[in-house]
Amino acid sequence: MRKHRIHMFAEILYKSIERKNPNKVLEKTTKDADIQRKLYTGKDLDKILFDYRKRETDSQKEQRKRITIGRSKHIIRQIENVIDQLDIMDKPSINVIHDNETVSENLLSYIYNNNIAKLAFDWCKYYNLVDANTWIVCRQIEDEVIFEEIQSYNLYDLKVQNGAFKYVIFRFERKVTEQTVYDYELYHNEGLLVFTNKAGKTRDQETQMHGEFIVTEYQYKRMFCFPCGYQRDADNQFKTFVSLLDPASELFKGLIWQGSDMDTELAAHGVIQKYAYAQKCNWTYQNEESSTECHHGFLFKDGINTNTKCSNCGGTGLVTHTTSQDIITFPLPNEGEQVPLKLSDLSHTVFMPETVFSFKKQYVKELEVAIMQTIFNNSVTLTQSEIQVTATEKVIDLQGIYSTLNKYGQHVSDMFIWMMECYAELNGIEGAEFLHGYTLNMKLENVETLSETRKKLIDANAPIEVIKAYDLAILRKQHLDSPQFINRFSVWEQYRPFNDKSDVIAMQILAGLPNINRSKILYNFWGRIRRNIETVHGDKFFEYKDERRKELINAEIEIIRAELLEDEPQRLTSNDFDI
Repeated sequence: MRKHRIHMFAEILYKSIERKNPNKVLEKTTKDADIQRKLYTGKDLDKILFDYRKRETDSQKEQRKRITIGRSKHIIRQIENVIDQLDIMDKPSINVIHDNETVSENLLSYIYNNNIAKLAFDWCKYYNLVDANTWIVCRQIEDEVIFEEIQSYNLYDLKVQNGAFKYVIFRFERKVTEQTVYDYELYHNEGLLVFTNKAGKTRDQETQMHGEFIVTEYQYKRMFCFPCGYQRDADNQFKTFVSLLDPASELFKGLIWQGSDMDTELAAHGVIQKYAYAQKCNWTYQNEESSTECHHGFLFKDGINTNTKCSNCGGTGLVTHTTSQDIITFPLPNEGEQVPLKLSDLSHTVFMPETVFSFKKQYVKELEVAIMQTIFNNSVTLTQSEIQVTATEKVIDLQGIYSTLNKYGQHVSDMFIWMMECYAELNGIEGAEFLHGYTLNMKLENVETLSETRKKLIDANAPIEVIKAYDLAILRKQHLDSPQFINRFSVWEQYRPFNDKSDVIAMQILAGLPNINRSKILYNFWGRIRRNIETVHGDKFFEYKDERRKELINAEIEIIRAELLEDEPQRLTSNDFDI
């Protein structure tokens, strides 16, 4: 049965090769990747730029290209920065489960020594921006496991059935004595077929042949290639993937066009334009033989143009200022002649209307905001703290970011697990389970925003469970560099009395209890009890079981209770109870 399937995939690959052209559904993938790479680098955007003003002359297009400032690159860097927060603020939990502890430790060592988690994160981030149809393949070269990227221009054919890839074919170009030949690889769920063009290759008698190709077969338990993209392309019958930038592709065009218009108008018309009246240059020189004078900036000798510029006016034909030492004099009018203009009217400066550029600048800024909102599928919210900073700043709704990062983080986890499963299989390791995942628990917000939200929840009488979640989120934000603090805080919080009640209700309950009530003692002397136990037992307290922890806490309570009874024996009551 297996030989039949191998033969079947060999026939599929050969028929695909005979077609001589990649699957038509892949035409869109390479075109998309070409545009996305240009947006990412901010370079070579001529086609998008010149599609805007098609009637411009070549010189106008060249000027537009020279003047236009690239804006797509810095927007995409902002997008990358948001994605990076997932790995910066919310480190994934990574673990290996295997019956043999030594095997688990060796696999974990491989993960950390080779930065497998970071590799998966970086590949997913970069290629989901510039080429979502890039695939990662796993190879074994001289007993070493290698992971490599294969970009969309090498993608030759594929088959998708019920949303799953049945096979994927890549084509690789190779030069042999000035001749271009192609090699092919077909990945399927049970292995890999490699068709190497025999040109320039040697083979032994046992090598399989299929036409002009040398055939090499690898048997695996899974497909040894994995897509970087995770958002399916509806325009391609969900057979390929689209970039994170795809929803905002038209907005990027608008940003390029409107930004180019603003840059061009600013350079061409944004200069200060100064107009002035000036005297005509009447420079003359006369000797016994000839007469030379300036006419419109050129010297005429005996009425004949010498094609020499006048040095007095620099060839302008007008007398104007050239240095601060110049003085331009005007003749006084003769009796009965018209009075000349006032000196203040001799010059005039024109500034471009500020509203024109303010409008353009605001529109470009709105396009940038719209791109971020579209990519992260969010709305715009404005909180009180941001209003105090600036009345015009728009803040991205974090719910949209969480939704996008959740999908992205899941794909990073899937790629990581696939990479390690391939590694384990190639090393003959069975029964290993790999774990990788993000929590995304309000970690992208800052302390001020969390505190403000907490206050609003309290004012709205929100459930105490919701408020406590924000308390924990604030502590996590304040102690990012000390996860141990959060773990210990969570342990102690289990024993704090009335931790399921709001502060107001807790105080009301405490007011009705006697001072020697054990819960009241624990509440009032919480800091002392915790400090005494940690001083004696240190880190071991957090390793104890629940019963042992309660014993230690109750022992401290009894010490304080005895002190209170000595001070106020008459307050003894039967209403006290254990925690």
